[in-house]
Amino acid sequence: MSLSAKFQDQAFVTNLVVIVVFAAMFPAYFGYVSSNTDTIDPSGYGPVGAFNVSFTESALHSQEEVLWADDGESDEFTFSFPEEMEVPDGSELGYVLITLTYAESDEGGQWQDQCDDVDGALDISLADTSEDGHTLAVSGTDCGSYTMMALLTDNYSGANYSADNISRGEIIEMWQDNGKGHGDYSVTITVSTNTGSGPFDPFIASNNEDGEEVYVKFEVFAYEILVESAEASE
Repeated sequence: MSLSAKFQDQAFVTNLVVIVVFAAMFPAYFGYVSSNTDTIDPSGYGPVGAFNVSFTESALHSQEEVLWADDGESDEFTFSFPEEMEVPDGSELGYVLITLTYAESDEGGQWQDQCDDVDGALDISLADTSEDGHTLAVSGTDCGSYTMMALLTDNYSGANYSADNISRGEIIEMWQDNGKGHGDYSVTITVSTNTGSGPFDPFIASNNEDGEEVYVKFEVFAYEILVESAEASE
């Protein structure tokens, strides 16, 4: 069939029009798709893009103990977080917090009470924790509350942040506790009493005391992670 005869064939003309239109739209279509689709991460963690990351914390376990130490002496107690204490699905262990609280409780005398000095030390050698990022010692000189902390998830601070050029899967993997947190946490307090001074010290009416009691609170904090597309949250 000649070319002029083909152009007289309605089916030929229809097919030709479809081919021409598709050829014109083909580059534009794939240009649009590529500009509106996140880059695929070859590691299998999902699309790469920009994300907002936030954390929700909760106290998973709590225990309290009262310690007493005489002047110049120490007292200790060991808190345990055994493997039998399971972590809820969707949560990771963030850190262990030790809070020491004390007030001037046992001075006797006519002069103003003087707050004692209390030193705290946290031994995590028998617990599975991060390699660093801990606060294992504290000194109190003015009563009140003081804290020590053992980090369980590497680099965890609980602070929200934004990340770019990364996949959702990579972010979630970054904030896994990897089974850390269980074990024994030993707390030691050391007391140095301050009896104050009167105008005629030493004197029978001077402040006097044997030591101090310290309230120790042991808490295990867990967190849930939320990863949202930065574009979706705008």
